[in-house]
Amino acid sequence: MAVCCDVFQKEMPNKYKGQVNQRGQVDTRETITKLCISFLTTEQVEVDGKMKPRYASAWFSASWGTVEYPSNARDFVKTWQPKITDANIAKLDTEKLVGLPAWLTIVQNVGKDGKTYSNVKSAVTPPPGHPAPMIPVDFVRHDEKAKEGQAAPKAAPAHVQGEGEENLPF
Repeated sequence: MAVCCDVFQKEMPNKYKGQVNQRGQVDTRETITKLCISFLTTEQVEVDGKMKPRYASAWFSASWGTVEYPSNARDFVKTWQPKITDANIAKLDTEKLVGLPAWLTIVQNVGKDGKTYSNVKSAVTPPPGHPAPMIPVDFVRHDEKAKEGQAAPKAAPAHVQGEGEENLPF
């Protein structure tokens, strides 16, 4: 069991620049924007001598694609949250995903640096009666880590603060 704890976008160098894509077009983009959906699990791991929830994330191109050519992000989110449809995904406020529960399939991958990373392969909505784990009050979201000197962490979305799922756009 897990809870979505963060969703953010990050600009990264395009490793495919200059290569020809499936449509025969040369990729000329210098950078690409990636979407990261992060989760904290109920599994505890030791970090700096303290037990904390395991952190795992899924990375995608920051595009929903189209119905004909769906992106991996579209497929992932629609599988996890079936109320999100092709008709409403373009209007999805990804901040509303923070605080939602998930059952995850996590794979372990070894990076080029030799470290082992936990990556989310898929997520599904847990059955009724399985509430989302709480996001620890000391958890710092990605955007806040990037802003040095800012004291207050980014507030949780309203639906995480107890206003209920009626505010979700799906």
